[in-house]
Amino acid sequence: MIRTPLAVTALLCFAACQQAAKAPANEAASSSVVTPAPAAQPTNNSASTNAATASGAATRVAVPASYDWTFITHGGSGELAFGDGDPAEGVSLLVFSCLPGMGRTEISSIGEGDVSIGAETVRATVTSGAALPVDHPALRGLRTDGTIVLASGTQERLLAAKPGAGRVAVESFFAYCAAG
Repeated sequence: MIRTPLAVTALLCFAACQQAAKAPANEAASSSVVTPAPAAQPTNNSASTNAATASGAATRVAVPASYDWTFITHGGSGELAFGDGDPAEGVSLLVFSCLPGMGRTEISSIGEGDVSIGAETVRATVTSGAALPVDHPALRGLRTDGTIVLASGTQERLLAAKPGAGRVAVESFFAYCAAG
C-alpha cells in the first residue's frame, strides 16, 4: 500500500470536507487567536465560518474508530496529534506542539483558515499555526478528560482519547508543555 504524504492527505481531506460549505476568507483578522466565547455566540468576523456550529446546526462528523491521541517528542518539541498514529506519513486531524516548559501550544489542523476548538460551552477560534496557553479554557476538556471538539464550517468532530494509551498521551503532552 502506498501512503500519501501527510500534507497532501490533509489538503485533500480538507478540500473534500469543505466543498459543501465554502465560507469567505477572514481577511480582516490580524490576530491568529480570538478570545474564547460561549459556543452559543459567534466570535468576531469568522461568524460566517462558525455560525452553524455556534447555533447548534453543525453536522457531527464521525472520526475513524482507530483514531486516537498520540504523543511524540522530536528535536526538543512535543507533539500531540489526533489521527491514525503514523507521525511520518499518516493523517492527523488536529495537532498541538510545544517546547518543554513553555506553557503554550501551537495548533495545526486539517482546515485552512479559522477552526473552532474546545468544548460545547467554551471554544476558541484559531487559525492553523496559532498558539494558546496550555491552561486556556478551550483546552480544559482535552486536559481533563481527553476530549475536544474540532469545528470547521458546518462540520464538527469530537476527538476523544481512548482509555489507556490515548489518555496517557494527552497527560504526557500537558506535563511536557506546562510552564515550569
